[in-house]
Amino acid sequence: MVKGRFWSTFLLLLVALSASAAGEYELQRAKAAMNRGDYRGALMQFRNISSNSYFSSRVQREASYFVGFSCVKLSDPWSAIDAFERFLGRYQSSGTDWLIPDALYVLGRTYEGVSRIDDARRVYVRCRDRYSSSEFSGKSMDRLRIIGGGGFNPGPIHPPHPGPYHPPVGGYGITPEVADMIRLAKMDPSSYSADQVLLKAATMARTSPDFIAISRATQNQYTQWQVFSTAMHSRAFRLMTPYEVSDLVKTTNNSYYRNQVLLAYANNVARSAEDFGIIAEAAADSYTKSQILAIAREKLGNMNPHYRVNASVQYADQGPDAVKSAKGKSQTKPAPVEKAAPSDPFGAQFQINQEKVRRVNWFIQAVKSKKQIDVTAKQLTKDDMNLEIVREAIKSAEQTKKFDNLHQSK
Repeated sequence: MVKGRFWSTFLLLLVALSASAAGEYELQRAKAAMNRGDYRGALMQFRNISSNSYFSSRVQREASYFVGFSCVKLSDPWSAIDAFERFLGRYQSSGTDWLIPDALYVLGRTYEGVSRIDDARRVYVRCRDRYSSSEFSGKSMDRLRIIGGGGFNPGPIHPPHPGPYHPPVGGYGITPEVADMIRLAKMDPSSYSADQVLLKAATMARTSPDFIAISRATQNQYTQWQVFSTAMHSRAFRLMTPYEVSDLVKTTNNSYYRNQVLLAYANNVARSAEDFGIIAEAAADSYTKSQILAIAREKLGNMNPHYRVNASVQYADQGPDAVKSAKGKSQTKPAPVEKAAPSDPFGAQFQINQEKVRRVNWFIQAVKSKKQIDVTAKQLTKDDMNLEIVREAIKSAEQTKKFDNLHQSK
């Protein structure tokens, strides 16, 4: 009998080890697909793993997290929100914090992508307050600084732009009014009148994508500088992330314009070492980089007497922090480059495709209002049609049409 118990225990242990090994193997396969950029294939694998009770709870938990991660990378914020909300509902009270602050922060970024700013603010505050030792607590504080709320008030930075400020209709993408004016400018045969339309659009711009699109549409550098000047004095500028400012300055070949925008951001908006590092890297020359680092030392040193900017001197090729080598040549001190967390899909300047979000939102609103459904449906791409939220909206529209036809036939 003792021998029978031994073999039963041995077999149970063997099955458990086999399940653990199989789960880990499948998880690594899914991650390999994700690392190759095959997010659609990885998503299918992560979903299968997360629902397989044969695998360990740790493997299921990690796979469940990366379901949402993959949806973000596929620019499907609606499915990503559903996945992260399910993940938090399932694991937030599990007794361990593993991947919880990560999920809260990424869920907040995804909420922002579909203009659910109040929901984003709510999860950022929760991440900041409950997981203060996590790097995602600091990232959540940065986002609260950008979107406002959460007890953070940066105070006035620029004089308010003339006229009342209204939140963008299209979230953080190009606002419809600005998009329409850019189209008008491109159709105008006169470059002068086209530029006047673009300057008018700049006064209406509410988001960083607005200014980026307007700058790209300009036909001469003088007009482009006027657009930049309007941007620097706008409320949208103080809400821009350093990545968005870097994207803005990439629209010009004029190094002077580029550097002036970056210095304005350094002086008036940048608030963390990461902010300064990103915009310093976007500078056109080493002298401007050293100016940005000098501003960083002054601002961050005043905020924290123990702060040192030496970790960022990698960005200044020949700036004031350069040290002399044994041969007297100027060299920069090596410094480690902070990498984005592997659980953060928004690292490496990734952003959800706002044009895609805008198309889908238009179609969903059309279905709900029962107006211009055919017009907005024609704007959808083949990739849009694969989204679960679009398929549900199409199903709803078809059911409504059948009901209306039935009602009319009576």
